[in-house]
Amino acid sequence: MNSMDRRIAEQILSLAASFTATAAEIYIRNSSSTTIEVKDQKVDSFERARDIGAGLRVLVGDRMGFAFTTDLSPDSLRVLAGSAVTNARNTASDPFPGIPEIPPAPYQSVSIFDPAVIGLSEE
Repeated sequence: MNSMDRRIAEQILSLAASFTATAAEIYIRNSSSTTIEVKDQKVDSFERARDIGAGLRVLVGDRMGFAFTTDLSPDSLRVLAGSAVTNARNTASDPFPGIPEIPPAPYQSVSIFDPAVIGLSEE
C-alpha cells in the first residue's frame, strides 16, 4: 500500500467511526493498465485505462452495510462513510456479523510478476 492509499484508508476509517460504525473494512483499488492487440504484425487495438476507487464495508451493531466510490475527494469520502453506515442501518440484523481480522501471518508470496515487462515500450 502506498502512502496515498494509506492516508485515504485512515481518512475513511476516521469518517466511518464518526458515523458510529463499530467496525470497518476498506478496499482501495488504484491501478493502471495497457492492453495492446496485435494481428498480422500490426497493432489492431490499443487501450490504456486507470482504475481508482474505494469500497467500505461497515458494521453498525449487528448490521452490515457497504458503499463504493470512484471519487476520492474529501467530500466523496464523507458521503461514502455516511452511505455505508446508512445502508447498514437499513439492513436486517445478522446473527453472525463480522469483519475478518488481520491475518496473524503474512500471505504466502506468489511470484507472478515479470520485471522485464516494465522495460517494454509501448511501441
